[in-house]
Amino acid sequence: FTVDDVRVVPRDHFDAHEVYGQRRAGRAELRLITCGGSFDRTAGAYTANVVVSAYLTGVTKG
Repeated sequence: FTVDDVRVVPRDHFDAHEVYGQRRAGRAELRLITCGGSFDRTAGAYTANVVVSAYLTGVTKG
């Protein structure tokens, strides 16, 4: 896989269709999503998510 982009998405602006949706038809894609931003102790959660988007660039037979 090759990383296409890395974004920090605020939790209150998290659009599942945008984050999980396919960016280009016909290619295998991968999303890695983890906590990001600062930690809000009152809410007990991080204020954002880090979204890494990647696409398949090759396959090796093994």
